[in-house]
Amino acid sequence: QDEKYTTIGYARKSPSEETKELRVRLLQFMINKLYFRGKCEEAFVSPVCKADQPILERDSPKQEDLLLLIKGSHGDISGTSTFNIIVTLAKDFI
Repeated sequence: QDEKYTTIGYARKSPSEETKELRVRLLQFMINKLYFRGKCEEAFVSPVCKADQPILERDSPKQEDLLLLIKGSHGDISGTSTFNIIVTLAKDFI
């Protein structure tokens, strides 16, 4: 059986005082890097979360208004399907 590998990327932004427009622009920049430098096939975003938050709690409450403005995002990580093999590229490493 042939296995299909999907390279996914993940970007997150800590809570801070910047405007919504600036937050979206910064997240878009991260997503673009994941696609072009990281060669990711899919990218997920947690628009407002702390680095020390558990992964499954990062997207509560939902930030749908921000997610809709980020091109190329496959949504947040809550409710994503499970992958057999995941290759994660952290933004800091690309």
